[in-house]
Amino acid sequence: MEHRLRSFSSEDEASHVDVGTIHSFCLSQIFKPFRCRLPEYADGFEIVSGDDERAQELFRQLASKRRITPKPYQLDQVGQIGIDLSGNPMAADQEQWVGECMREYWDEFRRRGWIDFSLLLFESLEILRKFPEIQESLGARYRCILVDEFQDTTALQLEILSRIQSTGASTFFLVGDPHQSIYGFAGASPAASSRFVEAIGARSDYPLSGNFRSSARIVDVADNLLPRSPTMKAVGKWAHAPCDVRSYITTDVANAVVDRFLTSAMELELDLGECAVLAAWWTDLLVIARTCVRRGIAVVGPGARPYKRGRLIVPLLEHLAAVAAEKGSLRSTQRALQRCANEMEGLDRSRVDGWNGRLISLELHHAAMDAAARISSPLDWIMAVGERIDRILSEREVGSSSSFKMSAQDVVADIYANEKQGRVHVESMTVASLGLFADPTKALKLMTVHASKGREFDAVAVVHMNEGRFPHFTAKTTDQISEGRRVAYVGTTRARRLLHLIVDSADRRDTPSRFIREMGI
Repeated sequence: MEHRLRSFSSEDEASHVDVGTIHSFCLSQIFKPFRCRLPEYADGFEIVSGDDERAQELFRQLASKRRITPKPYQLDQVGQIGIDLSGNPMAADQEQWVGECMREYWDEFRRRGWIDFSLLLFESLEILRKFPEIQESLGARYRCILVDEFQDTTALQLEILSRIQSTGASTFFLVGDPHQSIYGFAGASPAASSRFVEAIGARSDYPLSGNFRSSARIVDVADNLLPRSPTMKAVGKWAHAPCDVRSYITTDVANAVVDRFLTSAMELELDLGECAVLAAWWTDLLVIARTCVRRGIAVVGPGARPYKRGRLIVPLLEHLAAVAAEKGSLRSTQRALQRCANEMEGLDRSRVDGWNGRLISLELHHAAMDAAARISSPLDWIMAVGERIDRILSEREVGSSSSFKMSAQDVVADIYANEKQGRVHVESMTVASLGLFADPTKALKLMTVHASKGREFDAVAVVHMNEGRFPHFTAKTTDQISEGRRVAYVGTTRARRLLHLIVDSADRRDTPSRFIREMGI
């Protein structure tokens, strides 16, 4: 969206528009500038995501008090549990002890000055509740607010938007598709979104029935799964292009991805960078990532990074690695720097915006390229770049700390830990391979279906298309199964010209998803 905005408007016009997720909006426009009004965060804050080892250890301790050992999937879901308008965890599908732990978990986060993405939304709403003048300020600042993927807004997000809308100063433009509402576990509800539309008196007479992405065959398959009225029609340039749609059963999903899915993509002369493998669970992607790396296939996604994605330095580090490989852009580096400034206490975001931010980004580019020319080891390069970032930011009066150096040390420690477990070979790593994550145009994409929202690819394989994944094994009610159907719909409609649904039969108890039959494949 930002790229299109900058393509069709002048730089001055584009500078008057903020583009980001609702979470980044809350962080930069509500929580960070006004968190000092909340006693728990008056002295500062640190963003700690659910996959951070400190967060997971805290959850283990709280579970241990109840003489419970969390299962791996429960630890994976800690960062995904949302908060309702009263501050209670939305863990309806979980066991009772999970909700009890999450209440204590967030209380301890507040005590330590930590905040995760669910808590960020709740505390931002608390600021608006307690200090109405702040919502008046936001209404005065934004003349128009466009919300994309509106069907996935949660009750908390809707309440934040409602408070801004109540000032009467902002016009709203909402774009959404109820067929693609797949964040029910986080509190999203098509019904709640519809109530918001009615409450603000928005017009709703502009249906979008043309699919500009997929071939007619893929559009028909999706319509079999979730029929529309009016029917969706393929109208893009791929509408009548050659198309490959199939499902098959295999005992070795990872090698099937390489030998069947990617082979089919090559036969259609599709680029590797326009191919994606989607799964219901990110853990299903780990073996695929390792198989691809072992077979010499460039890949980005869960299991591909040799370090934790949540490290502070990672967005900036990867962009600078792309720069060192002569593939990065100044704008991308500045955006990564702005993201770090948003998430880190002590960095002045205003100092990395505009012209000054470009100068700093250019200086970082020179530092990254100089280090790559002098240092052969990618791990030594990471350490050198971490130190240089801290020095440049200090000299440019953006902030003074050793945060990036320490984060670089964490990244290197992650790499060594993964090497010990046989997940990565340090000797085969290069600075260019790190840059691949910032510029993945030549790599196979691995992601969950939820992470693929808003994305599109020439070729898509949805793996482990089994009952228990699609729909989730906890789905019992009609609404829960319907959400599983929407997840399958989202996965299939990411594809333009090639769609493979791969069923895992390694365990004979695993059966094909009911949705394959409904699609008519």
